[in-house]
Amino acid sequence: MGPGGVGKTTCAAALALAKAARGSRVVVVTIDPSYRLAQALGIEGEGGVSGAVRSVQLPDGGGALDALLLDSSAVFDAVVRAGAKTEQAASAMLENSIYQATSRYLGGALEYAAMARLQMLYEEGAHDLIVLDTPPAANALEFLEAPSRVRALIDNPAAKVVLGGGRVGGRLLGLGAATLMKVLGRMGGGEFVRDLAGFLSEFSGMIEDFHRRGARFERALQSPSSSALVVTSSATFSVQETIEFADALRRFGVQVRATLVNRVTPDPGPLIDRAELEAMLSSRDPARVGAPDDLEWAYEAHRQSAEAHGRSLDAIARLDERFPDVKNIRVERRDPAPEDLGALLALGRVLWDQLEGADEGAQ
Repeated sequence: MGPGGVGKTTCAAALALAKAARGSRVVVVTIDPSYRLAQALGIEGEGGVSGAVRSVQLPDGGGALDALLLDSSAVFDAVVRAGAKTEQAASAMLENSIYQATSRYLGGALEYAAMARLQMLYEEGAHDLIVLDTPPAANALEFLEAPSRVRALIDNPAAKVVLGGGRVGGRLLGLGAATLMKVLGRMGGGEFVRDLAGFLSEFSGMIEDFHRRGARFERALQSPSSSALVVTSSATFSVQETIEFADALRRFGVQVRATLVNRVTPDPGPLIDRAELEAMLSSRDPARVGAPDDLEWAYEAHRQSAEAHGRSLDAIARLDERFPDVKNIRVERRDPAPEDLGALLALGRVLWDQLEGADEGAQ
């Protein structure tokens, strides 16, 4: 978890790959990977967005790695099939135009879908580890709040009326049904009225199913078996957002296992004195003697690198100070970013070494 653009997806894939290479059964659930990363995981193209779990070919033996590119409409469809009383009822709901619009454009649809899909994976028990790559921090909090939002919807009196919940809701709907149908018919036509009636009759069961799944998933997230790795960059705004986000996770009851400052700029070290460097270069190339100074770019690049390294150290210090009980790990910048299986595996091993070293230190 963490702010946008800090490398969460790459870290999630690397952690999953390295754990699988050790012999574990792992699934990585991602939302919007880069094309090259999706290609490395084998989930690029139309086949990757079906909502189905796909196997990833490991570079060298090990356990088993699966990947899932989360697609909200596919997850909603799976929940409908799981909760419908009959296959005919499920088909009718899936073909309903109002349901199709709701499942794709409902506010927070992706967060509801992520919650439901992870709960399914968790209860299937087919994997030793589930690694979730969340959307940026604000949306990730919406994902964590999805179960309580469903619960609020269930408990909302107006929703109970609309969904026909309880005898009072049924009577209220019955009293105005004829008038309501006439108005809706003039607004949207008879086909719209039929779709609406079918949607309302089935949607309450779907919401109840989300509610049950959400309650179980909330308990799983807050259990000792779950933890968060909060990823950030050294940018000041990213560090501040990370601090606020980690605080929110703790209030929610999620264990923050570690923070990770990603893409740390390495220490460039001291740069040789300009006159000494010019003398050395001139001794190798006599044509340089008396030439105009063309080394300014090198000194400017070194200055910028040193400043970036300083910002990285400041970011690490701020996190250490704010969360003294949480291990703060770091990864140096890599150019290009690791997006093939070999580079991801190497990054994952570095991350696990630091994470498990942190766990041993805490003990």
